[in-house]
Amino acid sequence: MKKRRILLAMAAMMLSATVHAQENTDGKNIVTVDLTLQESLKPGILVEKLGENRYAIDSLVITGVFEEGLGWQNRDVEKGIWATLRDCCRHGRLRGIDLSGSSFNTIPYYAFTGSSPFDRTPIQYVTLPEGKRIWIGQHAFANTELRWINLTEVGYVEDYAFVNSDLDGEFDFSEIGTILSHAFAGCK
Repeated sequence: MKKRRILLAMAAMMLSATVHAQENTDGKNIVTVDLTLQESLKPGILVEKLGENRYAIDSLVITGVFEEGLGWQNRDVEKGIWATLRDCCRHGRLRGIDLSGSSFNTIPYYAFTGSSPFDRTPIQYVTLPEGKRIWIGQHAFANTELRWINLTEVGYVEDYAFVNSDLDGEFDFSEIGTILSHAFAGCK
């Protein structure tokens, strides 16, 4: 019986998400959230983990496994992880997202898109996990202030994924399997 309780306690610790906050030397608020797959399927989990201070976060690091299950193409999955990230960018200070320590397959349609070319989402950088072939959905970063993303980890880019974003510089597209029409239209 005692052995069983210890195993249950250990399992509970492994399944719980952790949140760590720190401030860097520039006074930027950097938060790390670790999610399990089961937690990531729970509506509102990221809002719950970030709490009231979610609009004061400058950079967010997400580790662990996450997917939103059914409806990944729908930008309005209520209280989903991607909707929460977009909300933290639009209504808060979030400008950078580091997903390098996480595992997921898709950035959904309209993940960070501004509602119009004049209402641009101020996300500036995204770091994707290495060793994955990420699928970037239609309009995922359209009309954003996105300046940098590590495209070497991308396998498929849908139509208009980065249209009118602020991507600037030289990017290596040789590792991307498929790039659909107008994916980078309007970028520098």
